Amino acid sequence: MGRFLNPFKKYDVDDFPSVLVPLAKAPRHPSVIAENKRRASRASNDSAANAEKGEKSVDGSEIADFTVEQLKAEVEEDIIASGHNSAYDRKSKVINKAIMDIGMGRYQWQLFCLCGFGWLADNLWLQGVAITLPSLSDEFGISQTH
Repeated sequence: MGRFLNPFKKYDVDDFPSVLVPLAKAPRHPSVIAENKRRASRASNDSAANAEKGEKSVDGSEIADFTVEQLKAEVEEDIIASGHNSAYDRKSKVINKAIMDIGMGRYQWQLFCLCGFGWLADNLWLQGVAITLPSLSDEFGISQTH
């Protein structure tokens, strides 16, 4: 495959083998795995306490493979913990989990700095106009009403 893609051609997923990774084979970031283990141990402690009380136990199974059901369970747990249940909250939780799994590599830091400098340049331009506008108005005799 060449360096540039034809935007008018239909491509098949098989043309991009490293882009589409099945969820079960997707690598998890170590911090996400640690957080899931912490939650699973807390759930197993809660289920043991509930079992002593005679209540139904919650499934605190170890997270080995990553499936859609586990992703839904993680999002549900986060939604319940946050107390906000809207479509935006659910989407942002899924995106946040994807970003946590991807991690911050060199490209993400470069993009972050580039966006930050763009934001800085945009705001500096506005501040420059705001600082010089009164002096320019006085110099050219422009009143504040017209």
